[in-house]
Amino acid sequence: MNGNMDFMQVKISLKDCSLPVWRRVIMPIASYTLYDLHLVIQAVMGWTDSHLHGFFIDTKLYVDKKAEWEGGVDDEYEDERLIVIRSFLKRLPKQIIYTYDFGDSWDHEIKFERYVVSKIEATYPMCINGSGACPPEDIGGMGGYGNFLEAVKYPKRKANRELLKWYGYEDQHEGIFDPTAFDLDGANSELRESFKKNKRKVILK
Repeated sequence: MNGNMDFMQVKISLKDCSLPVWRRVIMPIASYTLYDLHLVIQAVMGWTDSHLHGFFIDTKLYVDKKAEWEGGVDDEYEDERLIVIRSFLKRLPKQIIYTYDFGDSWDHEIKFERYVVSKIEATYPMCINGSGACPPEDIGGMGGYGNFLEAVKYPKRKANRELLKWYGYEDQHEGIFDPTAFDLDGANSELRESFKKNKRKVILK
């Protein structure tokens, strides 16, 4: 890895999905924490940040200790808001998994691909490309998502109509949900809005 040591290209991939769902982002790392990375993932993937989450880095779990954890947070868990990303890039972990919603268990593989040189007149963090639509929330994880895609593909079948109604998609018709769709401008718009809402710093170059 070489280049500007303050910016990193990161790939976020939803694991175990039958269709590729991933995003590639350029983000600052000198002052950004794992919590900032969490906000990036939520925005560019298309999640609603309405469930708990955590980063599994090698053998440790990093969580947001300000979140409302039932029964409190175990002391052995690290606070993601205190972990600056660049602090562990000198020796890259073997694996970084970001899990969103411990019920549905949406697991994402995080890869720090390379240092990059920031561009003039650009705003960071920035999503530069991606593929695939974000699954609906509260659908039952990958198993439920597979059933949902089958129902969307064949919405006229009685069992599928009932399933779509159960998921809250009562007025479905063929093509209403495209699992291959990805809106780059929309992802970056969500990114800007999220950082503004959470009062996190953006980097203007």
